[in-house]
Amino acid sequence: MAHRFGRRWAVRGVSLSVARGEVLALIGHNGSGKSTLLRIVATALRATRGAGSVCGADLVRDAVAVRGMVALLSTDPGVYGDLTALE
Repeated sequence: MAHRFGRRWAVRGVSLSVARGEVLALIGHNGSGKSTLLRIVATALRATRGAGSVCGADLVRDAVAVRGMVALLSTDPGVYGDLTALE
């Protein structure tokens, strides 16, 4: 799986498999592609190359099913930054 922003690759050559009950931790420097990878798996961003699935559901063709299984809570949602949580 890979994703590119313009000429810069944010994620390239990623292949992983996580079995039911396993826990995966992504560790890396700022800008190493952790958030981009998580956004792809949560279907918030489409991979530039490659394919992926969650419990057999394709990230593109079955995105609605994937969203029912995966949740992404980002520290920077990028939307409505000027509103409070109550608003």
